[in-house]
Amino acid sequence: MEKRDDPSNPSGAYARMSAVRERVGDILEGPDAIRAKGQTYLPKYESEDANEYKRRLTQAPWLPEFEDILGGLASKPFTKDITLADGASSEIVALAEDIDGRGNNLTAFARPTFRSGIAFGMVGILVDNTGTGTARTRAEERRAGVRPYWLALSADDIIDLKTAFVGGREVAYHVRLKESVVVRDGYDERVEDRIRELNRDPAYSPRGDIVALGPPTWALHRAERNNEGEQVWVKIDEGAFAPLDEIPLALFWTGDRKGSQEVQSPLAALADKQIELYRALSRKDEAYTKAGFPMLTANGLRPPAKGEEKLMTGPGRVLYAPAPNASWDYIQPEPDILKELRAEVEATRDDMRRLGLQPLMPKSGGVTATASAIDGARAQSAVQTWALAFKDVLEQALVYTARWIGQEPNVEVSIHTDFLAGITSQPSLDALAKAREAKDLSRIAYLTGLIRLGVLPGDFDMEADEALIATELEGLEPEETPPEQGEEPPED
Repeated sequence: MEKRDDPSNPSGAYARMSAVRERVGDILEGPDAIRAKGQTYLPKYESEDANEYKRRLTQAPWLPEFEDILGGLASKPFTKDITLADGASSEIVALAEDIDGRGNNLTAFARPTFRSGIAFGMVGILVDNTGTGTARTRAEERRAGVRPYWLALSADDIIDLKTAFVGGREVAYHVRLKESVVVRDGYDERVEDRIRELNRDPAYSPRGDIVALGPPTWALHRAERNNEGEQVWVKIDEGAFAPLDEIPLALFWTGDRKGSQEVQSPLAALADKQIELYRALSRKDEAYTKAGFPMLTANGLRPPAKGEEKLMTGPGRVLYAPAPNASWDYIQPEPDILKELRAEVEATRDDMRRLGLQPLMPKSGGVTATASAIDGARAQSAVQTWALAFKDVLEQALVYTARWIGQEPNVEVSIHTDFLAGITSQPSLDALAKAREAKDLSRIAYLTGLIRLGVLPGDFDMEADEALIATELEGLEPEETPPEQGEEPPED
Protein backbone atom coordinates (compact mmCIF):
# COMPACT_ATOMS: atom_id res chain seq x y z
CA MET A 1 0.00 0.00 0.00
CA GLU A 2 1.37 3.41 -0.94
CA LYS A 3 1.93 5.88 1.87
CA ARG A 4 -0.52 8.33 0.38
CA ASP A 5 -3.27 5.70 0.71
CA ASP A 6 -2.24 4.51 4.19
CA PRO A 7 -4.11 6.32 7.02
CA SER A 8 -1.57 5.00 9.55
CA ASN A 9 1.27 6.88 7.84
CA PRO A 10 2.40 9.47 10.43
CA SER A 11 3.22 13.07 9.66
CA GLY A 12 6.80 14.24 9.36
CA ALA A 13 6.39 16.24 12.58
CA TYR A 14 5.25 13.12 14.44
CA ALA A 15 8.29 11.19 13.17
CA ARG A 16 10.69 13.98 14.16
CA MET A 17 9.31 13.99 17.70
CA SER A 18 9.45 10.20 18.05
CA ALA A 19 12.88 9.92 19.72
CA VAL A 20 12.12 12.27 22.64
CA ARG A 21 8.53 11.01 22.92
CA GLU A 22 9.74 7.39 23.14
CA ARG A 23 12.42 8.26 25.70
CA VAL A 24 9.99 10.10 27.96
CA GLY A 25 7.41 7.32 27.56
CA ASP A 26 9.92 4.61 28.48
CA ILE A 27 11.10 6.58 31.53
CA LEU A 28 7.52 6.96 32.77
CA GLU A 29 6.86 3.23 32.25
CA GLY A 30 9.69 2.54 34.68
CA PRO A 31 12.82 0.40 35.01
CA ASP A 32 11.39 -2.70 33.33
CA ALA A 33 10.68 -0.74 30.13
CA ILE A 34 14.13 0.87 30.27
CA ARG A 35 15.92 -2.46 30.78
CA ALA A 36 13.86 -4.06 28.01
CA LYS A 37 15.44 -1.60 25.55
CA GLY A 38 18.90 -2.96 26.44
CA GLN A 39 21.71 -1.09 24.72
CA THR A 40 19.45 1.80 23.75
CA TYR A 41 19.86 3.14 27.29
CA LEU A 42 22.71 1.05 28.74
CA PRO A 43 25.48 0.49 26.15
CA LYS A 44 27.46 -2.75 26.17
CA TYR A 45 31.20 -2.48 26.76
CA GLU A 46 33.36 -3.45 23.81
CA SER A 47 34.95 -6.51 25.46
CA GLU A 48 31.90 -7.46 27.57
CA ASP A 49 30.40 -10.87 26.79
CA ALA A 50 26.65 -11.39 26.47
CA ASN A 51 26.16 -13.11 29.84
CA GLU A 52 28.09 -10.44 31.75
CA TYR A 53 26.13 -7.67 30.02
CA LYS A 54 22.83 -9.42 30.78
CA ARG A 55 23.80 -9.63 34.47
CA ARG A 56 24.80 -5.96 34.56
CA LEU A 57 21.62 -4.92 32.74
CA THR A 58 19.37 -6.94 35.05
CA GLN A 59 20.96 -5.46 38.17
CA ALA A 60 21.28 -1.84 36.96
CA PRO A 61 19.74 0.40 39.68
CA TRP A 62 16.99 2.91 38.92
CA LEU A 63 15.94 6.08 40.72
CA PRO A 64 12.67 7.65 39.45
CA GLU A 65 13.87 11.28 39.70
CA PHE A 66 12.15 12.31 36.44
CA GLU A 67 8.80 10.92 37.54
CA ASP A 68 9.09 12.53 40.99
CA ILE A 69 9.91 15.95 39.50
CA LEU A 70 7.13 15.66 36.90
CA GLY A 71 4.65 14.70 39.62
CA GLY A 72 5.66 17.70 41.71
CA LEU A 73 5.25 20.11 38.79
CA ALA A 74 1.97 18.62 37.57
CA SER A 75 0.39 18.57 41.03
CA LYS A 76 0.70 22.34 41.64
CA PRO A 77 -2.64 23.41 40.08
CA PHE A 78 -4.52 20.55 41.76
CA THR A 79 -4.00 21.30 45.43
CA LYS A 80 -7.52 22.66 45.04
CA ASP A 81 -10.34 21.17 42.98
CA ILE A 82 -11.25 22.67 39.63
CA THR A 83 -14.61 24.39 39.94
CA LEU A 84 -17.23 25.74 37.55
CA ALA A 85 -18.20 29.38 37.77
CA ASP A 86 -21.69 30.33 38.88
CA GLY A 87 -24.18 30.20 36.03
CA ALA A 88 -23.27 26.77 34.67
CA SER A 89 -26.38 24.79 33.77
CA SER A 90 -27.45 21.78 35.82
CA GLU A 91 -26.67 19.53 32.82
CA ILE A 92 -23.09 20.81 32.58
CA VAL A 93 -22.63 20.51 36.36
CA ALA A 94 -23.85 16.90 36.21
CA LEU A 95 -21.55 16.09 33.28
CA ALA A 96 -18.59 17.67 35.10
CA GLU A 97 -19.05 15.09 37.88
CA ASP A 98 -18.52 12.30 35.32
CA ILE A 99 -16.81 14.06 32.45
CA ASP A 100 -15.38 10.99 30.69
CA GLY A 101 -18.24 8.53 31.28
CA ARG A 102 -15.95 6.49 33.54
CA GLY A 103 -16.80 8.20 36.81
CA ASN A 104 -13.99 10.79 36.79
CA ASN A 105 -14.96 14.33 37.66
CA LEU A 106 -13.34 17.37 36.07
CA THR A 107 -10.40 17.48 38.51
CA ALA A 108 -9.70 13.72 38.33
CA PHE A 109 -9.71 13.86 34.52
CA ALA A 110 -7.65 17.06 34.30
CA ARG A 111 -4.82 15.98 36.64
CA PRO A 112 -3.28 13.19 34.47
CA THR A 113 -4.09 15.14 31.30
CA PHE A 114 -2.11 18.15 32.54
CA ARG A 115 0.73 15.81 33.58
CA SER A 116 0.85 14.26 30.09
CA GLY A 117 0.94 17.72 28.52
CA ILE A 118 3.99 18.68 30.60
CA ALA A 119 5.78 15.38 29.96
CA PHE A 120 5.36 15.30 26.18
CA GLY A 121 4.84 18.96 25.29
CA MET A 122 1.24 18.57 24.19
CA VAL A 123 -2.01 16.73 24.88
CA GLY A 124 -5.48 16.87 23.37
CA ILE A 125 -9.03 16.57 24.68
CA LEU A 126 -11.51 15.13 22.19
CA VAL A 127 -15.15 15.80 23.10
CA ASP A 128 -17.10 12.97 21.50
CA ASN A 129 -20.70 11.81 21.79
CA THR A 130 -22.10 8.38 22.60
CA GLY A 131 -24.95 8.73 20.08
CA THR A 132 -25.22 6.91 16.76
CA GLY A 133 -27.07 9.69 14.97
CA THR A 134 -30.42 7.86 14.94
CA ALA A 135 -32.10 10.05 17.57
CA ARG A 136 -34.15 12.83 15.99
CA THR A 137 -34.57 15.14 19.01
CA ARG A 138 -32.76 16.07 22.22
CA ALA A 139 -35.50 14.35 24.19
CA GLU A 140 -34.90 11.10 22.30
CA GLU A 141 -31.15 11.42 22.98
CA ARG A 142 -31.75 11.88 26.72
CA ARG A 143 -34.05 8.85 26.85
CA ALA A 144 -31.45 6.81 24.99
CA GLY A 145 -28.69 7.93 27.38
CA VAL A 146 -26.81 9.82 24.67
CA ARG A 147 -24.27 12.17 26.19
CA PRO A 148 -20.97 13.90 25.39
CA TYR A 149 -17.80 12.60 26.99
CA TRP A 150 -14.14 13.62 27.07
CA LEU A 151 -11.22 11.55 25.82
CA ALA A 152 -7.60 12.50 26.61
CA LEU A 153 -5.23 12.09 23.66
CA SER A 154 -1.50 11.83 24.32
CA ALA A 155 1.10 13.15 21.88
CA ASP A 156 1.71 9.54 20.87
CA ASP A 157 -1.96 9.07 19.90
CA ILE A 158 -2.02 12.00 17.46
CA ILE A 159 -0.11 10.75 14.41
CA ASP A 160 -1.11 13.71 12.22
CA LEU A 161 -2.42 17.17 12.94
CA LYS A 162 -3.03 19.93 10.44
CA THR A 163 -4.28 23.35 11.50
CA ALA A 164 -5.16 26.59 9.75
CA PHE A 165 -6.10 30.13 10.77
CA VAL A 166 -9.70 30.72 9.76
CA GLY A 167 -11.73 33.65 11.07
CA GLY A 168 -8.84 34.81 13.24
CA ARG A 169 -8.53 31.45 15.08
CA GLU A 170 -6.27 28.45 14.69
CA VAL A 171 -8.46 25.39 14.15
CA ALA A 172 -7.74 21.78 13.26
CA TYR A 173 -8.93 20.60 9.87
CA HIS A 174 -7.22 17.19 9.61
CA VAL A 175 -6.44 14.87 12.54
CA ARG A 176 -5.55 11.18 12.59
CA LEU A 177 -5.52 9.22 15.83
CA LYS A 178 -4.15 5.73 16.39
CA GLU A 179 -6.32 3.46 18.49
CA SER A 180 -6.38 -0.17 19.55
CA VAL A 181 -9.32 -2.14 20.86
CA VAL A 182 -9.40 -5.53 22.52
CA VAL A 183 -11.96 -7.78 20.81
CA ARG A 184 -13.27 -10.93 22.43
CA ASP A 185 -12.67 -14.05 20.32
CA GLY A 186 -14.46 -16.90 22.06
CA TYR A 187 -12.50 -17.41 25.27
CA ASP A 188 -9.53 -15.64 23.78
CA GLU A 189 -9.00 -12.06 22.68
CA ARG A 190 -7.27 -10.16 19.94
CA VAL A 191 -6.11 -6.58 19.54
CA GLU A 192 -7.39 -4.60 16.58
CA ASP A 193 -5.39 -1.62 15.34
CA ARG A 194 -7.53 1.28 14.17
CA ILE A 195 -7.10 4.81 12.85
CA ARG A 196 -9.70 7.48 13.57
CA GLU A 197 -9.71 10.29 11.02
CA LEU A 198 -11.24 13.71 11.72
CA ASN A 199 -11.67 16.06 8.76
CA ARG A 200 -12.89 19.41 7.53
CA ASP A 201 -12.53 19.89 3.78
CA PRO A 202 -10.58 23.11 3.11
CA ALA A 203 -11.44 25.77 0.52
CA TYR A 204 -8.44 27.58 -0.96
CA SER A 205 -7.88 31.09 -2.29
CA PRO A 206 -6.33 31.57 -5.75
CA ARG A 207 -2.89 31.85 -4.15
CA GLY A 208 -3.34 28.65 -2.15
CA ASP A 209 -4.33 29.93 1.29
CA ILE A 210 -7.06 28.16 3.25
CA VAL A 211 -9.96 30.61 3.54
CA ALA A 212 -12.79 28.35 4.70
CA LEU A 213 -13.41 24.88 6.09
CA GLY A 214 -16.31 22.51 5.58
CA PRO A 215 -18.36 20.79 8.30
CA PRO A 216 -16.49 18.33 10.53
CA THR A 217 -16.67 14.61 9.71
CA TRP A 218 -15.06 11.47 11.05
CA ALA A 219 -14.10 8.05 9.66
CA LEU A 220 -12.83 4.88 11.32
CA HIS A 221 -10.31 2.58 9.59
CA ARG A 222 -9.35 -0.95 10.67
CA ALA A 223 -6.22 -2.94 9.82
CA GLU A 224 -6.99 -6.22 8.04
CA ARG A 225 -5.15 -8.85 5.99
CA ASN A 226 -5.98 -9.33 2.33
CA ASN A 227 -5.81 -12.62 0.41
CA GLU A 228 -2.06 -12.16 -0.09
CA GLY A 229 -1.50 -11.71 3.64
CA GLU A 230 -0.69 -8.02 3.31
CA GLN A 231 -1.99 -5.47 5.79
CA VAL A 232 -4.60 -3.16 4.34
CA TRP A 233 -6.79 -0.50 5.91
CA VAL A 234 -10.55 -0.75 5.51
CA LYS A 235 -13.01 2.01 6.37
CA ILE A 236 -15.53 0.45 8.76
CA ASP A 237 -17.57 3.49 9.83
CA GLU A 238 -18.00 7.20 9.18
CA GLY A 239 -20.23 10.09 10.17
CA ALA A 240 -20.54 13.79 10.96
CA PHE A 241 -20.07 15.80 14.13
CA ALA A 242 -23.48 17.45 13.74
CA PRO A 243 -24.57 19.75 15.32
CA LEU A 244 -20.98 20.95 15.82
CA ASP A 245 -19.39 23.21 13.20
CA GLU A 246 -15.75 22.32 14.00
CA ILE A 247 -13.70 19.31 15.09
CA PRO A 248 -14.28 19.07 18.89
CA LEU A 249 -10.59 18.83 19.75
CA ALA A 250 -9.03 21.16 22.36
CA LEU A 251 -5.22 21.17 22.30
CA PHE A 252 -2.92 21.98 25.21
CA TRP A 253 0.72 22.94 24.53
CA THR A 254 3.58 23.37 26.99
CA GLY A 255 6.61 23.14 24.71
CA ASP A 256 7.82 25.43 21.94
CA ARG A 257 5.80 24.73 18.79
CA LYS A 258 7.05 24.52 15.23
CA GLY A 259 4.22 24.42 12.70
CA SER A 260 0.90 22.71 13.34
CA GLN A 261 2.11 19.70 15.31
CA GLU A 262 5.81 19.63 16.09
CA VAL A 263 6.63 20.53 19.68
CA GLN A 264 9.60 20.04 21.97
CA SER A 265 8.91 18.57 25.42
CA PRO A 266 9.84 21.13 28.10
CA LEU A 267 11.35 18.23 30.06
CA ALA A 268 13.50 16.80 27.24
CA ALA A 269 16.75 17.81 28.97
CA LEU A 270 15.48 16.31 32.22
CA ALA A 271 14.77 13.02 30.42
CA ASP A 272 18.35 12.98 29.08
CA LYS A 273 19.60 13.50 32.64
CA GLN A 274 17.47 10.57 33.87
CA ILE A 275 19.23 8.25 31.40
CA GLU A 276 22.58 9.75 32.40
CA LEU A 277 21.73 8.98 36.04
CA TYR A 278 20.75 5.42 35.11
CA ARG A 279 24.15 4.83 33.50
CA ALA A 280 26.01 6.48 36.38
CA LEU A 281 24.18 4.27 38.88
CA SER A 282 25.12 1.21 36.83
CA ARG A 283 28.81 2.19 36.87
CA LYS A 284 28.66 2.85 40.61
CA ASP A 285 26.95 -0.49 41.27
CA GLU A 286 29.58 -2.37 39.24
CA ALA A 287 32.46 -0.66 41.03
CA TYR A 288 30.95 -1.34 44.46
CA THR A 289 30.32 -4.97 43.51
CA LYS A 290 33.98 -5.41 42.58
CA ALA A 291 35.11 -3.48 45.68
CA GLY A 292 33.00 -5.73 47.90
CA PHE A 293 34.45 -8.86 46.28
CA PRO A 294 38.08 -8.03 45.36
CA MET A 295 39.93 -10.36 42.98
CA LEU A 296 42.82 -12.41 44.46
CA THR A 297 45.97 -12.55 42.31
CA ALA A 298 48.82 -15.03 42.56
CA ASN A 299 51.97 -13.35 41.23
CA GLY A 300 54.72 -15.70 40.05
CA LEU A 301 52.58 -18.85 40.26
CA ARG A 302 51.22 -21.01 37.48
CA PRO A 303 47.51 -22.00 37.46
CA PRO A 304 46.78 -25.49 38.86
CA ALA A 305 47.13 -28.26 36.32
CA LYS A 306 44.35 -30.68 35.57
CA GLY A 307 43.85 -32.98 38.54
CA GLU A 308 45.69 -30.74 40.99
CA GLU A 309 43.87 -29.38 44.02
CA LYS A 310 42.34 -25.95 43.40
CA LEU A 311 43.22 -23.03 45.61
CA MET A 312 40.86 -22.57 48.55
CA THR A 313 40.35 -19.12 50.05
CA GLY A 314 38.24 -17.70 52.85
CA PRO A 315 38.32 -16.76 56.54
CA GLY A 316 40.82 -18.66 58.69
CA ARG A 317 42.90 -19.87 55.74
CA VAL A 318 46.60 -19.19 55.19
CA LEU A 319 47.99 -18.97 51.66
CA TYR A 320 51.58 -20.12 51.08
CA ALA A 321 53.61 -19.22 47.98
CA PRO A 322 55.85 -22.20 47.12
CA ALA A 323 57.78 -20.34 44.41
CA PRO A 324 60.70 -18.18 45.68
CA ASN A 325 59.45 -14.84 44.31
CA ALA A 326 55.71 -15.55 44.41
CA SER A 327 53.24 -13.37 46.30
CA TRP A 328 49.55 -12.84 46.87
CA ASP A 329 47.62 -9.63 46.31
CA TYR A 330 44.12 -8.28 45.65
CA ILE A 331 42.83 -6.21 42.73
CA GLN A 332 40.15 -3.71 43.69
CA PRO A 333 39.10 -0.16 42.77
CA GLU A 334 40.93 2.71 44.43
CA PRO A 335 38.89 4.46 47.16
CA ASP A 336 39.18 7.76 45.27
CA ILE A 337 37.44 6.18 42.28
CA LEU A 338 34.52 5.11 44.46
CA LYS A 339 34.24 8.64 45.86
CA GLU A 340 34.19 10.06 42.32
CA LEU A 341 31.43 7.67 41.28
CA ARG A 342 29.34 8.69 44.31
CA ALA A 343 29.97 12.34 43.51
CA GLU A 344 28.98 11.80 39.87
CA VAL A 345 25.64 10.30 40.89
CA GLU A 346 24.90 13.11 43.35
CA ALA A 347 25.94 15.77 40.84
CA THR A 348 23.58 14.31 38.25
CA ARG A 349 20.73 14.23 40.76
CA ASP A 350 21.46 17.85 41.71
CA ASP A 351 21.37 18.81 38.02
CA MET A 352 18.00 17.11 37.66
CA ARG A 353 16.59 18.94 40.68
CA ARG A 354 17.85 22.24 39.28
CA LEU A 355 16.22 21.53 35.93
CA GLY A 356 13.04 20.49 37.72
CA LEU A 357 12.89 23.82 39.57
CA GLN A 358 13.19 25.96 36.44
CA PRO A 359 9.48 25.73 35.46
CA LEU A 360 8.63 27.00 38.95
CA MET A 361 11.00 29.96 38.91
CA PRO A 362 9.72 33.48 38.25
CA LYS A 363 10.10 34.04 34.52
CA SER A 364 12.26 36.79 33.07
CA GLY A 365 10.72 36.57 29.63
CA GLY A 366 8.26 34.61 27.53
CA VAL A 367 8.06 30.97 28.56
CA THR A 368 6.39 29.67 25.43
CA ALA A 369 4.35 31.03 22.59
CA THR A 370 1.29 30.36 24.72
CA ALA A 371 2.40 33.01 27.20
CA SER A 372 1.65 35.81 24.71
CA ALA A 373 -2.06 35.15 25.20
CA ILE A 374 -1.90 35.20 29.00
CA ASP A 375 -1.78 38.11 31.40
CA GLY A 376 1.85 38.28 32.52
CA ALA A 377 0.91 39.69 35.91
CA ARG A 378 -0.97 36.48 36.69
CA ALA A 379 1.66 34.07 35.36
CA GLN A 380 4.92 34.33 37.32
CA SER A 381 6.39 30.98 36.26
CA ALA A 382 6.17 28.41 33.49
CA VAL A 383 3.89 26.15 35.53
CA GLN A 384 1.51 29.05 36.19
CA THR A 385 1.54 29.86 32.47
CA TRP A 386 0.71 26.25 31.69
CA ALA A 387 -2.06 26.19 34.29
CA LEU A 388 -3.69 29.30 32.85
CA ALA A 389 -3.40 27.90 29.32
CA PHE A 390 -4.91 24.64 30.55
CA LYS A 391 -7.84 26.57 32.00
CA ASP A 392 -8.52 27.93 28.49
CA VAL A 393 -8.32 24.40 27.06
CA LEU A 394 -10.79 23.06 29.63
CA GLU A 395 -13.17 25.92 28.85
CA GLN A 396 -12.88 25.20 25.11
CA ALA A 397 -13.72 21.55 25.79
CA LEU A 398 -16.73 22.69 27.82
CA VAL A 399 -17.81 24.84 24.86
CA TYR A 400 -17.90 21.69 22.71
CA THR A 401 -19.71 19.86 25.50
CA ALA A 402 -22.39 22.56 25.69
CA ARG A 403 -22.84 22.54 21.92
CA TRP A 404 -23.35 18.77 21.94
CA ILE A 405 -26.36 19.23 24.23
CA GLY A 406 -27.64 22.35 22.47
CA GLN A 407 -26.75 24.90 25.15
CA GLU A 408 -25.03 28.29 25.06
CA PRO A 409 -21.27 27.81 25.48
CA ASN A 410 -20.64 30.24 28.31
CA VAL A 411 -19.02 28.00 30.94
CA GLU A 412 -15.97 29.19 32.89
CA VAL A 413 -13.69 27.18 35.17
CA SER A 414 -11.46 28.14 38.07
CA ILE A 415 -8.06 26.47 38.41
CA HIS A 416 -5.53 27.07 41.19
CA THR A 417 -2.50 29.13 40.08
CA ASP A 418 -1.45 30.86 43.30
CA PHE A 419 1.71 28.92 44.04
CA LEU A 420 5.38 29.88 44.21
CA ALA A 421 8.68 28.12 43.66
CA GLY A 422 10.12 26.21 46.61
CA ILE A 423 13.53 27.78 45.97
CA THR A 424 12.16 31.23 46.80
CA SER A 425 10.15 30.05 49.79
CA GLN A 426 12.78 30.49 52.53
CA PRO A 427 13.30 34.25 52.02
CA SER A 428 9.54 34.65 51.78
CA LEU A 429 9.03 32.63 54.95
CA ASP A 430 11.58 34.76 56.78
CA ALA A 431 9.85 37.95 55.62
CA LEU A 432 6.46 36.65 56.72
CA ALA A 433 7.80 35.61 60.13
CA LYS A 434 9.47 38.99 60.74
CA ALA A 435 6.35 40.92 59.71
CA ARG A 436 4.22 38.78 62.00
CA GLU A 437 6.66 39.16 64.91
CA ALA A 438 6.67 42.94 64.46
CA LYS A 439 2.85 42.87 64.42
CA ASP A 440 2.87 44.37 60.91
CA LEU A 441 0.82 41.40 59.68
CA SER A 442 -2.38 39.81 60.93
CA ARG A 443 -2.60 36.12 61.75
CA ILE A 444 -4.93 35.53 58.81
CA ALA A 445 -2.55 37.26 56.39
CA TYR A 446 0.36 35.24 57.83
CA LEU A 447 -1.47 31.93 57.42
CA THR A 448 -2.58 32.91 53.91
CA GLY A 449 1.06 33.48 53.02
CA LEU A 450 2.02 30.05 54.38
CA ILE A 451 -0.69 28.47 52.23
CA ARG A 452 0.57 30.28 49.11
CA LEU A 453 4.12 29.07 49.80
CA GLY A 454 2.92 25.49 50.18
CA VAL A 455 3.88 25.22 53.85
CA LEU A 456 0.23 24.67 54.75
CA PRO A 457 -2.22 22.69 52.58
CA GLY A 458 -4.57 24.59 50.32
CA ASP A 459 -7.61 23.40 52.31
CA PHE A 460 -6.18 24.55 55.67
CA ASP A 461 -9.10 25.59 57.92
CA MET A 462 -8.10 28.79 59.76
CA GLU A 463 -11.22 28.92 61.93
CA ALA A 464 -10.84 25.33 63.07
CA ASP A 465 -7.16 25.94 63.83
CA GLU A 466 -8.03 29.05 65.85
CA ALA A 467 -10.48 27.01 67.90
CA LEU A 468 -7.80 24.40 68.56
CA ILE A 469 -5.38 27.09 69.73
CA ALA A 470 -8.01 28.45 72.11
CA THR A 471 -8.55 24.95 73.50
CA GLU A 472 -4.82 24.50 74.04
CA LEU A 473 -4.63 27.85 75.88
CA GLU A 474 -6.58 26.45 78.82
CA GLY A 475 -10.05 26.85 77.49
CA LEU A 476 -9.82 30.39 76.11
CA GLU A 477 -12.42 31.25 73.55
CA PRO A 478 -11.37 32.01 69.95
CA GLU A 479 -10.25 35.61 69.36
CA GLU A 480 -9.16 35.87 73.07
CA THR A 481 -5.47 36.17 73.90
CA PRO A 482 -3.75 35.19 77.16
CA PRO A 483 -2.53 37.99 79.45
CA GLU A 484 1.11 38.96 79.27
CA GLN A 485 3.34 37.49 81.96
CA GLY A 486 3.13 39.53 85.16
CA GLU A 487 -0.19 41.18 84.24
CA GLU A 488 -3.39 40.61 86.09
CA PRO A 489 -6.19 39.07 84.00
CA PRO A 490 -8.94 41.57 83.13
CA GLU A 491 -11.93 41.65 85.49
CA ASP A 492 -15.28 40.45 84.25
